[in-house]
Amino acid sequence: MPNSNTQPAFHDPTHLIIVCCHAIWLGGSTSGEAEIEWALESFQHGETPVFVEHIKAGLEVLYESANGVLLFSGSATKADRTDLSEAESYLNLARVNDYYSIIPARRISLPPPILLDTYAVDSYQNLLFPLLAFCHLTNGEPPAQITIVSHSFKRQRFLDLHCRALRWPLEKVRFVGINPDTGVEYRAGVSQDMVYKREAIERGEEKARKLWTEDLYGVGGELGKKREQRGWMGPEAVLRDWGSEDEEQWMRGLVEWSGGESGVEVYRGWLPWDKRDGKAAKQSDEPPIPLSS
Repeated sequence: MPNSNTQPAFHDPTHLIIVCCHAIWLGGSTSGEAEIEWALESFQHGETPVFVEHIKAGLEVLYESANGVLLFSGSATKADRTDLSEAESYLNLARVNDYYSIIPARRISLPPPILLDTYAVDSYQNLLFPLLAFCHLTNGEPPAQITIVSHSFKRQRFLDLHCRALRWPLEKVRFVGINPDTGVEYRAGVSQDMVYKREAIERGEEKARKLWTEDLYGVGGELGKKREQRGWMGPEAVLRDWGSEDEEQWMRGLVEWSGGESGVEVYRGWLPWDKRDGKAAKQSDEPPIPLSS
């Protein structure tokens, strides 16, 4: 999904840069500085500066990459407050701040190579859907490298679980982690509130990794319920946007895979990043295994 009605300037992209979105900037006169301008969960108060740092980090990687495509990933998770998606809001914020002067004006005379994934509602989908979008953009050619920008504490979840679920090689992924500020220094030392928040983050991530370990594709139990609560409507819109006739078989197989009877079976159907003898395997070489009923 392009970032505007004008096609961004893509030049044989080989590097997918994913910024995982976590909240929605609603707009306002402070251009994101005032927390009141954001739609947040209760546990996110005080964290808006790190969302801006994620945007900046993605823009910096894009600026340094000759063949990069930046993709903001996040759905409209606050339907009770706004129809705006997290991804759209991050792009809006970057624009009103002139891309934080990271991308020089001469580079943005045309729209920069930025795409939006407005479907992802969890961290697995933050990786899956940008991959689908990239392959659609390049007529089936997967990226040579992926950079993921998110919270540092999610590094293990992405690398150990989500990359494994997608069979994405770890040597082709770089993780840029920036955590919320949980260590503000005062004269008396670190604030006790910050200590409590850091401990809560660690406990929450430990629980999340356990859930994903037992439900690798996030479709059942607590993870599936979270998807519903965040507005996940199923794969059809994703496939309509990014699945051409040639692409739909492998995309549908992957998007609908539930992990088999155990919930942790890795998908074994053909994927564009499968390699044989140094070349991409053809789709007909290995059809997907039947989906779990």
